[in-house]
Amino acid sequence: MSKRKVAEHFGIDESTLRKRLKKGTGVSALGRFKCILNKEQEMELAQHCNLLSGMFYGLTLSFLRSIAFKYVPLNKINHPFNNETQMAGVDWAINFLKRKNLSLRLPQKTSVARIMGFNRVQCDSFFNNLAEFQGKYKFSPTQIYNMDEIRITTVPNKAPKIVTTKGKRAVWKVSSTERGQLVTAVCCMNAAGNYVPSALIFSRKREKEELMNGAPPGSVMFISDSGYINCELFVKWLRHFQNHVGATTNKPVLLILDNHTSHITLDNVQYCRENGIHLLSLPPHSSHKMQPLDRCSFKSLKDFYSTYCDQWMMSNPGRVITQFQVAQLFGKAYLKNSRAEKAVKAFEVCSIVPMDRLKLGEENFLPSEVTDQGSISPSASRDDIGSHNEQQPPQPSTSGVSKASKTDVQERECSPCGSSENRQRTQYSPSEIIPVPKVEFKRKRMGKGKKSTVLTSTPHKTALEVERNSKVNVANRKLTFKTGTKEKKEKSKKPESSEKTIMRILPQKI
Repeated sequence: MSKRKVAEHFGIDESTLRKRLKKGTGVSALGRFKCILNKEQEMELAQHCNLLSGMFYGLTLSFLRSIAFKYVPLNKINHPFNNETQMAGVDWAINFLKRKNLSLRLPQKTSVARIMGFNRVQCDSFFNNLAEFQGKYKFSPTQIYNMDEIRITTVPNKAPKIVTTKGKRAVWKVSSTERGQLVTAVCCMNAAGNYVPSALIFSRKREKEELMNGAPPGSVMFISDSGYINCELFVKWLRHFQNHVGATTNKPVLLILDNHTSHITLDNVQYCRENGIHLLSLPPHSSHKMQPLDRCSFKSLKDFYSTYCDQWMMSNPGRVITQFQVAQLFGKAYLKNSRAEKAVKAFEVCSIVPMDRLKLGEENFLPSEVTDQGSISPSASRDDIGSHNEQQPPQPSTSGVSKASKTDVQERECSPCGSSENRQRTQYSPSEIIPVPKVEFKRKRMGKGKKSTVLTSTPHKTALEVERNSKVNVANRKLTFKTGTKEKKEKSKKPESSEKTIMRILPQKI
């Protein structure tokens, strides 16, 4: 900024500012308060915090304070931190977050399966299949669909915020029951912003027309014992989908879905092949990044449904929400949520329409590097891996700081003289105190791994036929084995001799 703008900004005289700058008597320090770490050290610590957060192993505030306490004596920096708690002060931590544009956030729980499943190899496989489809059929946005199931209950999981007295310790809100009844909604939309009428799956034995009162127009009702979708219901939903889409072999459509077992059956594949519906499965455990409905639709749909449930409870005091009110409440939320621009944006965010595999940057695949085992040979044992790690810098376990790093830090703190190598070092990085997490041994896969596949392709159809035939053969073998054992048992039973029968009958006659 110019001197004039600086003087106007701070409300001081410009001549006074010029005189001070000319004499060199400006302010050099803010009184007795001084930063413990310099700018380079704070930047290095902030970058390491961002790296761990991007790998889904972010630091808590107390963990950050303990790392700062260990970091300062290693670099021979004078500090006012408390030696009893072995942690930096809370004020220092909060001011550090403000200076480096960091904040405390409540994270979403992410399973190890999602971390391992969403990687560059799986995503490239999906985009290769999608590019092959586009090169062969040249699908327009009106021909590319995405379907998924959403779980709704009579008791929403999240209660809305209410107005109450400030400082009150416990706040309560009425709900229908402690645990609600499950209803599954099957939703589908295309990349042009069109929606297929939903399907509602109730956990019941019999159908009732009253269950669909107030449901979205064109919706259908299914019944299952558990309330979830199964193989038979998915075939019924495919017929419902075909009635509204009108796909043919001359004008096919592409349906993108997940790898649920109900979607991968021989009956589904045969029906889709006959009606011009091409099925493409997403990479396993990647719906939080690759599923358009999950990315842009289901979160707001649940919020709208919770709002309408709360309004219904306020309008009907003393009553509870049952399965007969779910369709009405879901219908209002579904109609409010189903907007064309939201569907178009969902496919764009997932890099499906338009297809752009480079839109998913490398920062999205950082968590998968924790369990990346490309550098570990399949035949390597834990002892071999341990000896290999001894030659390299110590790698931590995924649960926290490794034992090697802890002992190194303790030795450096206890022995200031140390070895010649430690005396020569004057700067230690935060990555030596809390290293980047990395798996220490090769995980054994319990089952056959899944990947993005074309479910309606001929090789996949053949594999399903072979799997069905093998199951039928195994069932026949078990049946023949059971019948054979029964026949052997019947043959092994010998009839009683005539003497024994006479001796058994004579006392009765006497």
